Amino acid sequence: MKWPWQKRTRKRTPRRNVPAPLLWEKLRKKGDPKWYPAYLRSQHWRRFRKQRIEQAGFRCSRCGYEDKNRDAKRGTRLHVHHVSYMRVGAEWNDDVVVLCVKCHKRAHGR
Repeated sequence: MKWPWQKRTRKRTPRRNVPAPLLWEKLRKKGDPKWYPAYLRSQHWRRFRKQRIEQAGFRCSRCGYEDKNRDAKRGTRLHVHHVSYMRVGAEWNDDVVVLCVKCHKRAHGR
């Protein structure tokens, strides 16, 4: 018999071969507005972004600006802009577009 202040202990079944949810996925499910900046810092986005910039030939798709700085460590002046946010985390190539800083600001209306 357990005393009222003692909690019942339940056996937990270990989850096997189930990857832990990523931080940005947890935040998105909670409805936290910080999920998108967390996603932009994720390794998946960094790889996808680098791949899209390379596919675009280090050029802005609107004005044709070519970025001479192709060193990944120092960064680039090109941004990868989401045209559609429906498949964030599993983007298709048509969901994003490579833009220079000026064109990216214009795309957001700034």
